[in-house]
Amino acid sequence: MPATVRSFTRWPLLEKLLTFSRSGRIPSFIAVAAYLFLALTILDLPRQPYNASHDLSSHATFEYYSAHHLQYGKDIYQNVGPYGYIHYAETYSGLLNTRKILFRLLSRLGLLLLVIWINRYLPSSWMKICWWTLFVVFLPITDTQNPLPHTLIAGYLDWAQVFAALTIYLGALFLFQPRNVPLFRSLSFCVILLLAFLALTKHTCFVMATAAICAVSCQRLFRWQLRPPKEESRKTSDPPDSTAITNTEKPSILDPPKAETPFARDFGLSRLIAVISPLVIYAALIVALWVDAAQHPLNLPSYIRGIVLFSSGYNEAMALSPTPANLVLGLVVLALLLARTAYNFLVLKQGAGRSLLELSLLYVAWKHGFVRADAEHLMTYFFETSFFSILFSLAILAPPETAKAPNVGQASRPPPNPLRPLSSVPCPLSSVLAVLSTLLSLSGIWWNSDNYGYRLGHIPERITNNLSWIFSPQKTTAKLDAQLNEVARAWDLPRIKATVHEARVDSFGNNPGPVLLNRLNYSPRPMPVAIGACNETLQRANEAFYRDPRTAPDYVICYLGVVDERAIVQQDALALRALLDDYHPLLIEKGHVLLGRNKAAGAPNSVSARPSVEDHNHQGGPMHLATPTAADDSPSDYNPDLSGLREGEGAEGERVGVRIPRTLPHIEPPNVPLQDKRSAILPLPFGRGEGRG
Repeated sequence: MPATVRSFTRWPLLEKLLTFSRSGRIPSFIAVAAYLFLALTILDLPRQPYNASHDLSSHATFEYYSAHHLQYGKDIYQNVGPYGYIHYAETYSGLLNTRKILFRLLSRLGLLLLVIWINRYLPSSWMKICWWTLFVVFLPITDTQNPLPHTLIAGYLDWAQVFAALTIYLGALFLFQPRNVPLFRSLSFCVILLLAFLALTKHTCFVMATAAICAVSCQRLFRWQLRPPKEESRKTSDPPDSTAITNTEKPSILDPPKAETPFARDFGLSRLIAVISPLVIYAALIVALWVDAAQHPLNLPSYIRGIVLFSSGYNEAMALSPTPANLVLGLVVLALLLARTAYNFLVLKQGAGRSLLELSLLYVAWKHGFVRADAEHLMTYFFETSFFSILFSLAILAPPETAKAPNVGQASRPPPNPLRPLSSVPCPLSSVLAVLSTLLSLSGIWWNSDNYGYRLGHIPERITNNLSWIFSPQKTTAKLDAQLNEVARAWDLPRIKATVHEARVDSFGNNPGPVLLNRLNYSPRPMPVAIGACNETLQRANEAFYRDPRTAPDYVICYLGVVDERAIVQQDALALRALLDDYHPLLIEKGHVLLGRNKAAGAPNSVSARPSVEDHNHQGGPMHLATPTAADDSPSDYNPDLSGLREGEGAEGERVGVRIPRTLPHIEPPNVPLQDKRSAILPLPFGRGEGRG
């Protein structure tokens, strides 16, 4: 080697890097810097105030429900749980900010520790680099057309969904370890606590976390290798043999327990306790966290039932078809990961529990990404599968055959396996699969990049925002409060506030933001957004809310918008019928129609006995929209025509109606003149046909 090259390689930093490349051990200064960088990027503390858009205003309502102790499963049926506002902690509303930041810090600290833990078991230093690079490669992908902060559209990607799935999978891998020492039991309790907390943030997290705990119990039931008692082991154990296979490889993710476990002493009660203990602890922590969120314990079964109710109609209500290219890419990635799951189960003997876990996570990821296959949901799917491709392939559990028998210095010889030659080269196959899946996922992401692109400044912005919360929380709070006040001034509704005062108000539509921005006494119906009432049970619950004098609000602010070119009557139709029967319009302000409750609402002879919308129609059949009448109401109580109302001072009176797309088959609005070739206007007392899905 030339002298110049030798002198160059003697630089301390370069020597450490070369040592790292040869030995696979990461220098401490690089590891610490990487851990700090990852912690500051995945934290994502509040960085944008909510506004009147559907997504951000819905995030604010989650915090409002928890701050006012509304009961999930009784008062509210949503796609989140009582800690849902922590899932969307990047949105600032100013209600439970301290609690939100604290829980976000703890949950992301748990993810960071699990990432550091799994990093020890990746097979090579370059695989570790690829694993850490995933966090850097994807985070700069953001909305380049509407960078934060902005005022109308939520240009964000649901990284909380990706990190929650990653946390649940890593937590389950940690719980798979067959250890029985006090430290591991304490850490296992913390991991189960983290999974229980995530389960109460969002419906998808509840399904994944529950599946993970069931997988842990399944793994312990079928995966553990029972050992005979000591007396029998002395008789049946083979004498030392120089040809016996010894366990000289690097410890894998599931190191066999060195000490004698209850499984070795007892075949009955100890085994049963080890199997059911994760389920019992998980259920107890779910109840404890539920009560901590000011929820009544008896409402927990109704909340779980609400998860099934919400998901049962979501496929029909919010479905969007993917492009052929995205569908093919998604299916190829899914097939590769399913093949890897089968390989892990059949060849590498990873256990039924791990297979159950991976199948459950893939099902949730596919359903979340491709039921409503817009850019945001598809990117979330490809983000998750990229992380899964590394973990499915490279985080290999130690097979039970490598466990040392008690009182014997050598490991037992594994049984013959016809597929053993394949399993002897898992690292090259795993590397190819991981790289291929990641590249396909990146291709799928770029197919969806209409408004999204690579913005390198996004990561420094995240880090700066998180550091500002850590070192100057008061200054950051004041900054976001000022931005929130600016948004509130833009959506100020002074005439509606003067009319409503402190009375109970609901927001009928998909954007509850203006009600919260004007600090009104928000009293939501069970399914608070129209597009969420996607099955008969939720629709009838919303209708009963408006019909019952004990729950019906005094006023309703209506601002309906077309979502995915669907007719307005396809969104919460029974609640819409109740509003037509029991409420009348009072005024219009900035496109929002204020409805007041009729004096005779809920009476036996009320017009509510004559439905204005037929909700039991078959697909392809006619949908009759009868014009509501007010025979039993005085003219002062009911006025279905808003042509005499004015939109603010100095504005001309306008006729307000519901825009019905002509693309729907057999829509028959009565006596409605065509306004254009695409839509007709049904003269109902609600807002304009505007909005976006």
